[in-house]
Amino acid sequence: MQEMIVHYVRDAVQEEVSMAVKVQKGARVSESVLNAMRSGAITPVQVTPDSQLAKSRFYCISTGIINI
Repeated sequence: MQEMIVHYVRDAVQEEVSMAVKVQKGARVSESVLNAMRSGAITPVQVTPDSQLAKSRFYCISTGIINI
């Protein structure tokens, strides 16, 4: 009788743990997909000014290398 109860409890615990693992994996995959979609939706923009880049652009525009 005791073995039967132990077997039943073991099977129930194993089933619950495997279901929890599947749910957790699915949540992680969903979160990863959402993060990838969010990061792909926004183009990163440089927020700190690059003085060397600005100088080179100004030079190109002022000398006619770039026509705007």
